[in-house]
Amino acid sequence: MRRSWMKAMALGLSAAMVLSSCGKSTEASAAQTSAAQTSAAQTTAAGAAVAAGGSGTAGTGTEGAAAAAPAAEKKAAKGDTWTVMFYLDGTDLETGGSSASDNIREVLETNPSENVNFLIQTGGAQSWNSENLGVTIDPGKLQRFSYTSTGLELADEQPLAPMSDGKTLTSFIQFCKEKYPADRYMLIMWDHGGGTVGGLIVDELHDNSTMSTKDWIDAVKASGVHFDTILTDMCLMGALERAQGLAPYSDYYFASEETMAGGGTAYTEWLQYLYENPGCTTEQFAKVFCNSFQRKYKSGGSSFWLDTGTISVIDLSKIGAVADAEEALFAEINSLAGDVSNLTALAYAVNKSDTFSYGRRNMFGMVDLADFAMKAREAGISPETVNGVVNAVNDAVVCKVNGSEHSFANGISFFYMPEAYDPSLFDTVADLITSPSLLAYYDTIREDWKAPDWVYEKIPKPAAPDRTGLDLEYELEYSDNLQPQIHITGGLPAVTQIDAQFYWLNPAQEQWYLLGTDFALYGEGSDGVFTASFDGSWYSIDDVPVALQVASETDSQINLDIPVSCTVGDDTMYGNLRSVFHYNTPLDEQEPADLDFTGWFEVLGINWLSTSTPGMPSRTAISLVELKEMDATLSMLGPLCDQEYDLDQAVSYGDVKVEPIMSVGGMYLAEGDYAVSFEIHDVFGNRKDTTLVPIHFDGENTITVPDY
Repeated sequence: MRRSWMKAMALGLSAAMVLSSCGKSTEASAAQTSAAQTSAAQTTAAGAAVAAGGSGTAGTGTEGAAAAAPAAEKKAAKGDTWTVMFYLDGTDLETGGSSASDNIREVLETNPSENVNFLIQTGGAQSWNSENLGVTIDPGKLQRFSYTSTGLELADEQPLAPMSDGKTLTSFIQFCKEKYPADRYMLIMWDHGGGTVGGLIVDELHDNSTMSTKDWIDAVKASGVHFDTILTDMCLMGALERAQGLAPYSDYYFASEETMAGGGTAYTEWLQYLYENPGCTTEQFAKVFCNSFQRKYKSGGSSFWLDTGTISVIDLSKIGAVADAEEALFAEINSLAGDVSNLTALAYAVNKSDTFSYGRRNMFGMVDLADFAMKAREAGISPETVNGVVNAVNDAVVCKVNGSEHSFANGISFFYMPEAYDPSLFDTVADLITSPSLLAYYDTIREDWKAPDWVYEKIPKPAAPDRTGLDLEYELEYSDNLQPQIHITGGLPAVTQIDAQFYWLNPAQEQWYLLGTDFALYGEGSDGVFTASFDGSWYSIDDVPVALQVASETDSQINLDIPVSCTVGDDTMYGNLRSVFHYNTPLDEQEPADLDFTGWFEVLGINWLSTSTPGMPSRTAISLVELKEMDATLSMLGPLCDQEYDLDQAVSYGDVKVEPIMSVGGMYLAEGDYAVSFEIHDVFGNRKDTTLVPIHFDGENTITVPDY
């Protein structure tokens, strides 16, 4: 019961170790937790919270990851002259925080050489901070600057056009090649990214228009330039679908599986290396690039990005083998899809895969491909198929960085969202890939989407599971001790997940507000009965209730969001306090029949919400140490029922002063009306949210059913 662990909870502080790496991934343990028992049990433990504050350094020579340097054969350099094309779409990151111009200032700290041409195109922002740049950036035009030993010089100027238009990108690339020919070309894309289906580049001067992944690939193709390197300083770009599309037009691809730091890459360090070593191989440059990212954020004291950040350098000549391995994986999954129990086992297993944008698969659908394959082994996928994926990914990823919160990130993600709210997202994926089995899988499980004809010209149509009697049906009840309870009366064999959300009734407004995810949901599963276990206690920081919301979970941790507003002086911003519940012993290292769910909380920092970049994550985050230095105050928010993403309408549960280390603990709630709603998911991508089941708590130890 929750009360027992809260009373026994350690009040001391636990240290958090941060581990990062650069080089080849190592295969995770094959042992996985029993699917049925893992789904039925919920964590009921908490501990002390810490803000992690360090990282191992990845690199060459005597630095951290020398032993992990890739064993792949080094490719010979193809010449020692470069033209670097910096496509800098400022958007709200510049208007609201000068992030783009700050990266230009990092470039200006380098000493350029004649072997490297560096060109910048600016656009897409309402205003630019031109202080100390030596030039004035005009937001009303597209401007192209050359950086030389004398500083920035205006090289060309064009009428304003959407930076999100592929033709604008193609024009810039062609201009650079024509005016600044070189042996090797690098394209840097800078702005927001939204995963495979969310696109990239947001132009705030043109109604926040965006560029689709397909339009981006088509724009690169239309330029007629073959790149040595395409480098993305954006979120959620390290996807197989993007790498496949770019493979004919570039040798290497630098990207992040996860949200990218708003401060960008370490331009001063890696660009200076390129100026001084223009004849380097791309793999040599890749190690410097990965190392420089970690050094930048370690020296800046931003533990948030050290913990959560990822960088991958992918050899695109080997991405075809990765696509083939993914095809083999889903071909085997499809061979098992005729039996719904196989689909259920798969869902239980892969729901613990490492996911990105802080684990919110239901928003962006980006999942680590190799970790997905390793988790799928639990559902009966053969070791040969799994190892095929892992080995192909390891071979393609030349160098990588992954913070301690992404210890299972292997360098290449892919779009996996069987529960997609909009089936047209599958059409977007179908336009990008040539492997048919993943699309056939979606066609098999979803009744509202059909794969393109070409899919079944390549492979036989998989056998579909018998859906008879599998429609989701349920009844809401009270247990003998008046706990809210759900009884699944139809479709139980297809159910993959049940979550309980806990609410508080604000008597002044007579409206329900979210208190968060209730972990104490009990049930054996065989009878379809799942029961809450409310005893009056709840999660808190400094005795202020927090609305913990689960973003994702793996065998080692649960990623959580706490909605907050943050006030510094007269300014208030909304965001999510990023928190992690770490199991004392990872679930896959335990005996399935005797799982221990105890653990401890870690609070990382705040990721700000952005209203100007729909469909894309914010790149702005800040650690607890930095917030403390700003003398910030946090207000713990309870979102209005059914308005979980609109914090303007949230109620404040109380204020908390920021400290470098903050603890998530427990408290007893006051007398009032509370309620539980249940969220049900099945293997066919269906989700049902129940109505509220109310209870009254007297503030002591008695629960009754309200008389309304």
